[in-house]
Amino acid sequence: MPKTKTGKYHRWITPEGLAQIENWSAKGCLDKEIAHNLGIALGTLYEWKIKHAEIAEAIKTGRAESIVAIENTAFKLATGTVEEQTIVKVRDAEGSERVEMRKRRLKPDTAMLIFMLKNRAGYSDNPNAKPTESAPTIILGVKPKAIDD
Repeated sequence: MPKTKTGKYHRWITPEGLAQIENWSAKGCLDKEIAHNLGIALGTLYEWKIKHAEIAEAIKTGRAESIVAIENTAFKLATGTVEEQTIVKVRDAEGSERVEMRKRRLKPDTAMLIFMLKNRAGYSDNPNAKPTESAPTIILGVKPKAIDD
């Protein structure tokens, strides 16, 4: 009886395989790197994404997770944050060891703040630039002019 050829994708459309693909995507792997990890060519991965929606969805979900993590980090950089550090004191007044928690305030990063304003709030350095659709347009002190026929 002849053997039927099964594609490599059968191994990857299992819950465990899809979780692994999603994990690679969440860690920032590009399609080329995911294809390498799967042991296939990049073109094959593109075909799998078209033929098997669950593979495309796993990659999309993983990327969404990494984007959220990056946005959260960027927001913390832009606004400043409080970071806890653990400092071990060797001896206190009684001569015993203890662990003390200290907080350190990180200053906001001006460059990240400007980047976030431009990309998320429609801010522009150039007041004469055309407004984007996401930014509201407010025109003050303009009266409609009558048009003579």
